[in-house]
Amino acid sequence: MLGLLGGRLERPVALVGVLAVAAFLVLPAGGAAQTVAATVAFALPPAVLGLRVRSLRGAAHPRLRLLLGASTTYGLAMGAWYLALAVGHPIAFPSGLDLVFFAVFSCYITFLALVLRDSSPTGALESRLALVDSMILTTAACAVIWVALIQPALPGDASVFATIATLAYPGFALAMVMVAVRLLVASGTLFSRSGLLLMLWVGAEACGDIVYGRQMTTGDFDYASAVTASWLLGCVALATLVARQDPSQVRSVAPRRPVRHGRLWTSMRQVIPLAAALVPFALALLDPDHAGAMVVGGLVSFSLVTWRAGMLQGDLKDERQLTAQLDRAVDELAAQRDELEHLAFSDPLTGLANRARFTEDLEAALTSASRGPGTAAGPTVGVLMLDLDDFKVVNDSLGHGSGDALLIAVAGRLEAVVAGRGTVARLGGDEFGVLLPGATTESGVAVARRVVDALAQPFGLEGRVLHTAASVGVAVVGPGGDVQAVMRDADLAMYAAKAVSSGTVRVFEAPLLERAQARLELESHLRGAVARSELVVEYQPILDLRTGEVASMEALVRWHHPAWGVVPPDRFIPAAESTGTIVGIGEWVLRRACYDAVSVNRDRVRPLSVTVNVSVRQAQDAGFAQTVQRALTDSGLPPGRLVLEVTESLVMDSSPTAAATIAELQRLGVRLSIDDFGAGHSSLARVRALPVRELKIDGELVRQLSDAASSRPIVTAIIAMGRALDLAVIAEGVEEEDQLDALRELGCDMVQGYLLARPAPLAAIARDRRLPPLAVLDVEGTAIQRLG
Repeated sequence: MLGLLGGRLERPVALVGVLAVAAFLVLPAGGAAQTVAATVAFALPPAVLGLRVRSLRGAAHPRLRLLLGASTTYGLAMGAWYLALAVGHPIAFPSGLDLVFFAVFSCYITFLALVLRDSSPTGALESRLALVDSMILTTAACAVIWVALIQPALPGDASVFATIATLAYPGFALAMVMVAVRLLVASGTLFSRSGLLLMLWVGAEACGDIVYGRQMTTGDFDYASAVTASWLLGCVALATLVARQDPSQVRSVAPRRPVRHGRLWTSMRQVIPLAAALVPFALALLDPDHAGAMVVGGLVSFSLVTWRAGMLQGDLKDERQLTAQLDRAVDELAAQRDELEHLAFSDPLTGLANRARFTEDLEAALTSASRGPGTAAGPTVGVLMLDLDDFKVVNDSLGHGSGDALLIAVAGRLEAVVAGRGTVARLGGDEFGVLLPGATTESGVAVARRVVDALAQPFGLEGRVLHTAASVGVAVVGPGGDVQAVMRDADLAMYAAKAVSSGTVRVFEAPLLERAQARLELESHLRGAVARSELVVEYQPILDLRTGEVASMEALVRWHHPAWGVVPPDRFIPAAESTGTIVGIGEWVLRRACYDAVSVNRDRVRPLSVTVNVSVRQAQDAGFAQTVQRALTDSGLPPGRLVLEVTESLVMDSSPTAAATIAELQRLGVRLSIDDFGAGHSSLARVRALPVRELKIDGELVRQLSDAASSRPIVTAIIAMGRALDLAVIAEGVEEEDQLDALRELGCDMVQGYLLARPAPLAAIARDRRLPPLAVLDVEGTAIQRLG
């Protein structure tokens, strides 16, 4: 029902009403058909209003119920009046029926005044002024109608009641029109479709009532004439308005911005009522025969004007107080807005601009540069990106309070370096940005070096002396540059600087972006490499120098991309480490190696061990030990045949997670080997305290055995240490005969390298033996795939 009253019923109601009015005008007077047409038009407003009230399910405002009651009473009274005249029973004038109509008109005026009160910014004041103004204007209009139309045609024997009734019809009608106009002007809907329907309703009623009053005095009124058709048209307009929208909610169609009237309108609102009050006195001077009545009308008008002035004065005082309150509220809202804007665009810790402000200022700087002289040679904008090296150490060791104090101190030094020549922002965590409008590459680098120097100075915080450093990336963009692109470029330059060393400044160059995009593409392809069966495991034998036999084989993962071919491990392993996909890949390699070892050892008298590399990220995972246990259990490989190669950094890691992982692996019975031993700074005491079974000499040390600057003393020491700790020592990267001879001479236990055998598929070791089906996880560790 709400959908019908939302506009779909508007056209059918208008069509039915117009057809009824047209039929009334062309059908025979007094006939049954004309009576039906009149009845339909009179019944339309209460019928549609009834639907409107019902659709609101009991929530209809009393104003709408007032209009429903008035229109229902009007329709019944008009129907009874017309039917009586049509069947030949004339109704005396005036009669009790006229009092009913006057009561209905009073309800209509009340309804319009109440809607005006809610539709106007000044509320009750506007509605009271509208009623008083309408009474003043109605008095003036009635005086003119009386003198010009009614009094000359009024019979000499007319009763006082008949005279009052004759004048009351145009009076009430004009009052309705004036309140309606005031309502539509106040709500800004005068020229809307709803406003035109409202004016058609009250206008048609007013025209009919004015002519009716004149014809009743002359005695030539015809109930089947255009006068009645005017009333019917008013009913149709009201019904159409109700079908279009709730007439008590005129304000809902008002413009979003308040309606503002000029000084002329304001002046007219004050002058017109005063001028209207003078009309009766003017008529008294022009026609002395009506002087008495006109003077009475004039006195009534001036009494209303005086009342209006007093009412306006009192309300203006309240309005001034309200205005003062509104001014204070506006000031408070402005202060709150400024505070919210500050919070939205400032970093709460350092007081610097935040990322949103930095981005906004950068966009403004680029726009300004685009408007500068020239195009490519126009003004440029410099962006610096930096973060603090090893800031996490400060937070972890001294606490977040010290970290925050350091960030505040860094912010102060950055602002001192920039000195108001640009925007300094904290972009998040320990990352800062500097915007330098008009900067060139040279000036941007100069500022970056001053930043590095300023942050290299020690910080005295909370009784401690802290040292930090920053790596800075610089990007310079000309007119037409993109905000996100230049920030990305500066970020890439910063990470390139960090890769070199602490306290480095790097300027963005196109190859940095190319490498970043290539890395991103590689990482994207790598995520599905296991699921697409692109990864394979190859094995490199490890030779026991004491027996001359193969004692073990190291599992090495290889990536065979369908388009790129074989991707070297030094390209995809770092990418896997940084993205975390190394965890899934490592688990896949571990399970594959365990199954392959079982397959190879099935018919061997002396079983081989299998060595699997473990990344730091894998070992730091709390569930890594359980992953190893599942691989051993599912494959059936004895724990003693699995060797896990870990890095020196993991051996030196004293975190609870690393210690717990190593202890759990020891409990499982797997063997641990330290990879690339001698390249780092392993503590002898730490190695002795851990369940390590093997040391693998770093391949670079092995290669240097053939150089003039021989690493022989270091290798000798490592082998001696291994023998003293009862650890097997393996040398990797053996590529030349003299290296093998030196290792055999020094007493190394096992060797591997290209001199002995290159990594190859398992078939080369297992004599093409078919492998059993293998259940593995994909890189993300979610989907299960069967490989065989």
